[in-house]
Amino acid sequence: MNSIVMREAIEKKAGRKMETAYDFEWLASQIELLTHEIVGINTLKRMWGYFTGEPANTRPSTLNVLAKYLGFQDYDTYLLSVDPKGKNQSSDFILSRHIDTKNLDIGLRVNVRWLPDRKLVVEHLGGGQFVVLESKNSKLSVDDTFECPLMIESEPLYMGNLIHHTPDGKTSGPISYKAGIDSGVILEVEEP
Repeated sequence: MNSIVMREAIEKKAGRKMETAYDFEWLASQIELLTHEIVGINTLKRMWGYFTGEPANTRPSTLNVLAKYLGFQDYDTYLLSVDPKGKNQSSDFILSRHIDTKNLDIGLRVNVRWLPDRKLVVEHLGGGQFVVLESKNSKLSVDDTFECPLMIESEPLYMGNLIHHTPDGKTSGPISYKAGIDSGVILEVEEP
């Protein structure tokens, strides 16, 4: 993602650096005024790294609104304007909150949520292996197992070597599965 370039373009259009809480409030109101869409003040602060000093990745829907603020149809159109040959779109650093699962303690639980109302509670078995303890409105079932070496907030969750248990007692797999395709996932590690 070209978020550094986009932040600089937004500051240039706004005519000010985003440094104070008031700057972000002002920017949110300007975005709403020009696009008739709302971007939360805290979302903008996270994008600039105001809370932690490290910028967070931003949801595609928010990037589309910010691109409209800059005068483009959507984020993809914006990217083509800053990188017409697409050289810089194929890779980027992961700046958003993420979990390197190899470092998780065995038995630690992670809540994984995605839109519209999907939820999994998974338990780490060790080495990036998980078992599903709870599944709400998801195609996955309790006792399904999978591998996931890296969980990235606001990105889809990719699961490999999934062994799926069907309601009729059969199993299938190993297969791969992707959760949160449109909006990414929200991660919450349960404290022991």
